Amino acid sequence: MESEPGKGSRFTFTLPLPETVIATESENSLILIVDDELAARELLVSYLESHGYRTAAGASSDEGLRKAVELSPAAITLDLMMPGKNGWKLLRELRQIPQTATIPILVVSVLDEEASALALGATAYLTKPVNKDVFLRALERHVRRPTPASDRK
Repeated sequence: MESEPGKGSRFTFTLPLPETVIATESENSLILIVDDELAARELLVSYLESHGYRTAAGASSDEGLRKAVELSPAAITLDLMMPGKNGWKLLRELRQIPQTATIPILVVSVLDEEASALALGATAYLTKPVNKDVFLRALERHVRRPTPASDRK
């Protein structure tokens, strides 16, 4: 405490950061990648994990939907061109389900359909092949970059 007559008082204190807060912050770094092409999933995983993000992947719209609800990821990357139920349908579903309605969705597709995807609720739109730096900058506009474990102590 510091006090000076006529000027006021200043109080300061320190609170320790509990381990549970640190664990919760690191859990927010999960990115779900939904793409039917293994090579595309592996590429995005390599981009993300090299920058401290954790990843989960879905190879179909149904698997992506299930994982999005179960895992509550910080963000989702979504390919639009998938067999069966395509990414367009999944995007609509994700925006209608309360558990996933506010999760940022970055569309990563070969299609040039940015306006349509944004109108359906996509947060960002990137065209394949996606540049690593462009991808990470787009993601970091919506998801805080994870703090390396060595910096958390």
